[in-house]
Amino acid sequence: MSSKSIWPEYYQRLTGRQPRALLGRALTLFEKDSTPNSGLQAIDLGCGDGIETLALIEQGWNVLSIDSEPEAMRLVESRVPAEKGGQLQTQNASFEAAQFMPANLVYAGLSLPFCAPQNFETVWRNLVGSIKPGGRFAGHFFGNRDTWAANPDMTCLTRHDVESRFSEFEIEYFDESENDHPTALGEPKHWHSFEVIARKQT
Repeated sequence: MSSKSIWPEYYQRLTGRQPRALLGRALTLFEKDSTPNSGLQAIDLGCGDGIETLALIEQGWNVLSIDSEPEAMRLVESRVPAEKGGQLQTQNASFEAAQFMPANLVYAGLSLPFCAPQNFETVWRNLVGSIKPGGRFAGHFFGNRDTWAANPDMTCLTRHDVESRFSEFEIEYFDESENDHPTALGEPKHWHSFEVIARKQT
């Protein structure tokens, strides 16, 4: 799964999917803050097939979509209607080379584990530094019991490792799950993952 060559097929297998529930949870929290979406800035880190970018734009957000896969850039640009194109910026870049911008939300949907361990700390510092006070992180981490934890090119963390990364945040949602089911490409896999939404302290 770490090879870039599989990503176009992966995106094709996901055709027709809905935005991930974690993004919906995060947006609901912004609504509870009585924060108007219009003009807020999000970063979709590892935007993939662009479904979450489109969902954010449709709700009035400006979005910087970052992905190292050229096909992801093509997909996200094709999904956003021309009349909303002013709300979208894209960067075809690796996470460690990406230029982050101040943001109210960083959404990292199933993407951070694909950051190589030697780059993870730099990426995490840049990510945290980009979130404005009162802004949020919403994303997934893979755990140390995940099948892919044996892959030296991926970053998989213990629960303690994940929790310790949020010293500057109030954790609003945290879920750990562990189960067996195939990947989108049909490969058997043991999943161990964490979902986190956290609000940066003001």
